[in-house]
Amino acid sequence: MKTKAKFNHLLCILLVLGMIGSCTGCSRPSGTDTSTGEHPAESSTDIMSGSFGTVGFGPEGTTESEATEEESTVEETPEESTQAPASDGPYTFEPRNETVYTTANLNIRRGPSTDTEIVTTLSLSTPITRTGYHEEWSRLDFGGIVVYAVSEYLTTVKPNIPDVDINVDDLDTKIRHFGYDPNGPRDANNAPADMAWYIHNWGKWATFLRDTSKKEIYLTFDMGYEIGYTAQILDVLKEHNIKAVFFLVGEYAETAPDLVWRMINEGHILGNHSYGHPAGGVPSLSIEDQIADTMYMHNLVLDKYGYDMKLYRFPSGTYSTQSLEVISQLGYDHVFYSFCYRDYYVDNQPDPTTSLETCLRELHPGAIYMFHTVSSTNAQIFDDWVEGVLARGYTFGVYPVE
Repeated sequence: MKTKAKFNHLLCILLVLGMIGSCTGCSRPSGTDTSTGEHPAESSTDIMSGSFGTVGFGPEGTTESEATEEESTVEETPEESTQAPASDGPYTFEPRNETVYTTANLNIRRGPSTDTEIVTTLSLSTPITRTGYHEEWSRLDFGGIVVYAVSEYLTTVKPNIPDVDINVDDLDTKIRHFGYDPNGPRDANNAPADMAWYIHNWGKWATFLRDTSKKEIYLTFDMGYEIGYTAQILDVLKEHNIKAVFFLVGEYAETAPDLVWRMINEGHILGNHSYGHPAGGVPSLSIEDQIADTMYMHNLVLDKYGYDMKLYRFPSGTYSTQSLEVISQLGYDHVFYSFCYRDYYVDNQPDPTTSLETCLRELHPGAIYMFHTVSSTNAQIFDDWVEGVLARGYTFGVYPVE
């Protein structure tokens, strides 16, 4: 079949799933690592896979997604209600008179509380007049009736939702977990031999390793949330004039604007790591929801920073052939990696000396390194690692973006 990307009920299914994963590089720490790699060495007990954790679609702490799993329709007039219109409650609203747009299928309520009656549900990208603003709730004019909605899901910039046809009928939907065996064989260039298998099967859609004829490597970071180490890493990059790719999730883009602006202003590249870091991986979502999550994150960064992202990295390294094609058709190039290590457990950081040795020992031409900036070890060893890379005759490339 041919799936028409319709967005009138896309984001509503992505409920807040909680912090149930373990990769603290892209999600808040909670739990243990239960992921396994799926590649030629899948029987190994020590598979190196990135970004294992999960974050629900929507910010941490949301009591409900303010979305519904049912088809949403915009009512011409409010439904009859047994409740009287609520007051502004405990909130003091800043007066506004502006058109805003919904960024999800959004419940519109009688009062500024999730305990009050739902008047209707507005579909994604529906315009409505905002008459009062508070950081938690907005007061709205709905056909002359005062109603309320969560401010977080309203924006003054109309979401740019592409109207695309995605044809993925014949593509494999099997969910796979990218990773390589760190103790497995290496090729003649010291790259993990597993890379050849990935390139053979999915090189049409994704990059796992770059030009192996040059001693040039590429630096990438997965960014879930900030705990104070990114500025130190940016200082080292600036000192050595190295340009990295920073793959952002929604929480990071929304809560660390000063650092994101610094990345942009210092010439680094921003990449899309999904908005909500879905629990089962992007391939666990419907095609419509894969598009919705990708484009919501795309539009968030475009609207907030004026930056048009072109590179994509799958959350948790979890992908399928179908998902590769879906997101490729949205204009993204997929970037995996040929080096990572367990730097993402915030409360169980690896030994700095051993980590530095590992990061240097596994150098190979065309390598794509993947680090997390939540790692205190990375912050401690980063300058020494860069110096070690340069001392071994390598240079740092700027990842190409078309």
